[in-house]
Amino acid sequence: MKFCLFPSDKRREEEESGIENQTEELQSKLLSHPEKPIDEASRLLEHARELFIYWAGQRLVSIRYFLLAFTAAAIVYVDIYTDLIVNGNSSTHEALILVAIGLFGAGASIMFLGLDLRNVELVESAERAMDVVERAIARQLGYCSFQTTMAGNKPKCRFLQYSHILPAFFAVCFSVSAFGCIFAMFKVLG
Repeated sequence: MKFCLFPSDKRREEEESGIENQTEELQSKLLSHPEKPIDEASRLLEHARELFIYWAGQRLVSIRYFLLAFTAAAIVYVDIYTDLIVNGNSSTHEALILVAIGLFGAGASIMFLGLDLRNVELVESAERAMDVVERAIARQLGYCSFQTTMAGNKPKCRFLQYSHILPAFFAVCFSVSAFGCIFAMFKVLG
C-alpha cells in the first residue's frame, strides 16, 4: 500500500470496500465454525491489538528519541552561538560546528519523518485488522456499538490528527535546522 500524507476520498472508498470484503469473508469463516466462533474472533482481535500496541508504542518511542536528539543539538547550537555571536568570540572552528549541528538537525528531521511514516503504515494496518474483526463480531452478535477502533479515529477537526501534526512538526524542525546551518555557513564564509 502506498502511503500518502493526505489520502484521497477514492483511496478511502477503496480501503472501506476492502475492509467490507474482508469482514464478510471473516464472518463466513466464523459461521463455518459454529462451536466456537467468538473464541476464534477473540484470538484474532487480541493478535491485532497486540500488533497495534507494539507499533503505536514504537512510534511514540521514535518521536521521543527525535525530541531528545533535536533538543540536545539545539542546546549545543545555542551555547556555541551565544559564545560565537553574543560574546564576540569569532572562531571558524565553532562556526563549522554550528554548520554540522544544523546539518544533523535537518538530516535527523528527514530520517525521523521517514521512520514515522513507516510506523503510521504499520499502525494503520493493525487498525484495519482490528476493524475487520470488530465488524465481524458486531455483525455476528448484533452489537453495532462494538466497532470502536475506527469510530475513535475520526476527530472533529481533520487537521488535529497525528498524520497532519507530526509531518508539520518535522518540517518546522527541518526548517529551523536548515536556517541554522545556512546562518553558520555565512558566518564561516564571511
